[in-house]
Amino acid sequence: MTSLDKEERGNATRLLAGIIDQISELQSGDVEHLCDFFCDRIKDHHSIVPHVLSAFASLVRFSVFSTKSFNIKM
Repeated sequence: MTSLDKEERGNATRLLAGIIDQISELQSGDVEHLCDFFCDRIKDHHSIVPHVLSAFASLVRFSVFSTKSFNIKM
């Protein structure tokens, strides 16, 4: 997600969110890593935020998800 084109970053974020939505189970470390990644993406262009929220909606359904999965760095 290093493209300077916000549309490309948005498409890649949407694709990853869609893949996460199709996965049946993830390990705790995977969920934490993805939460960190998407927390960084939420700071990106406003057009990417809906895809990030979609990813979060998919991540919270995993049984290993907890509020500790988020490591928000401001």
